[in-house]
Amino acid sequence: MILHVPYTFAPDPVGGTEIYVAALCRGLVREGWSVHVAAPGDPALSGTVDGLQVTRLPVLDRPQSAEGVSDPVTLEAFELLLDRLAPRIVHLHARTAAVSHRLLEAARARDIRTVFTYHTPTASCPRGTMLLYGAEPCDGVLDDTRCTRCVLESHGVPRRPAALIARAPVALGRLATCAGLRHGPARGVRMRQIVHDGRRRFARLIAASDRVVAVCDWVADVLRHNGTPEDKLVLSRQGLAEGASPYHRSPAEPFLGPQAGALRVGFFGRLDQTKGLEVLVEAIRGSAANIALTVHGVAQAGSERYAAALMALAGEDSRISFRPPVPSHAVVSTMSGIDVVAVPSLWMETGPLVVLEAFAAGCPVLGSNLGGIAELVRDGFNGRLLPPGDALAWRAALETLAGDPTILARWRSGIVPPRTIRDVVRDMVGLYDDLQRDPGKAK
Repeated sequence: MILHVPYTFAPDPVGGTEIYVAALCRGLVREGWSVHVAAPGDPALSGTVDGLQVTRLPVLDRPQSAEGVSDPVTLEAFELLLDRLAPRIVHLHARTAAVSHRLLEAARARDIRTVFTYHTPTASCPRGTMLLYGAEPCDGVLDDTRCTRCVLESHGVPRRPAALIARAPVALGRLATCAGLRHGPARGVRMRQIVHDGRRRFARLIAASDRVVAVCDWVADVLRHNGTPEDKLVLSRQGLAEGASPYHRSPAEPFLGPQAGALRVGFFGRLDQTKGLEVLVEAIRGSAANIALTVHGVAQAGSERYAAALMALAGEDSRISFRPPVPSHAVVSTMSGIDVVAVPSLWMETGPLVVLEAFAAGCPVLGSNLGGIAELVRDGFNGRLLPPGDALAWRAALETLAGDPTILARWRSGIVPPRTIRDVVRDMVGLYDDLQRDPGKAK
């Protein structure tokens, strides 16, 4: 049995990682593997979800610590689950207070092989975006001083004071913690200690993993930069979920541009600030072009304030509409009814799955020139790469597309069928077989 542990799972609102995990599990079942999913959540929701056995692990009543301290309640429940299921392999798909390195350490203590897949920059980056000072891609090297400065800058601390605070001894932060000083200026003093402890926990996660899966090139580089042994590292890119059948749109299919209506732009993803949706809304609000944006946003816990801010930003602009999220099996068919998919992310995406879905629909992509987006979108060939956060650049790109239907027709001709979850399953079966042939633990 393979026990998969994501950040969350259906029926809770899910993102691309959870869609990937569910598709991977179903693919493994079709190949004859026994799988089980364990995810933090309400234990009352444990049971069968879309044919998969799912155990929901309890978490502390208080919100999970943003500092990443391991949740003892989740760990205790997970250890009981390990003893009951006795899986051959535990495969983690997140790194949070609940889904922590201690789960893998508990598995290894029982001679269970372990795998960790790095899905989002929050897995290692203290700032959570893998953008140095929020402006440019970071090499991902975990350095207490530099990372502390970067995190403090994200909290509004000017760089010069941040540089001074970042030199504070870790011991001083521990004294503040022991004294119960956790908020306001005290949190700034504690930041180096928080970053230091987070770096050590990430190192323990890698040490407790027999294999570490990178889903794109930049993630593999970050893992190498932080000392992940090459014999542990596996590159396996994301793949389109089964059921999201490719829609073979003809390159010559008429574009429903200004002559027949508005340029139809679609956004599919979580309502989270890292996804940069406000940049897209601002770009359209400032344009007089005939553009229609449809937002299929996934609201997760804690996204309410951001969602409200987006709607306030959109105001009464009838060209911008907010609609319910689309079920994963219907995303590709929904995309086939629009002209271009927008992925304006403000962090280093690792897939993202939405680009694969767009290409399966024969739909070009306007995406931020960052991370996994830039690894999939070929600028001027199957879409356009734009400066992240630059609403003026996004506005200009949208207006160009709205005024020239031939561009999208040309980009559609450059789209090739994307990688699928069957390819991912093949990678993982090879990985699992390799682990089971070698009973020894990772070095």
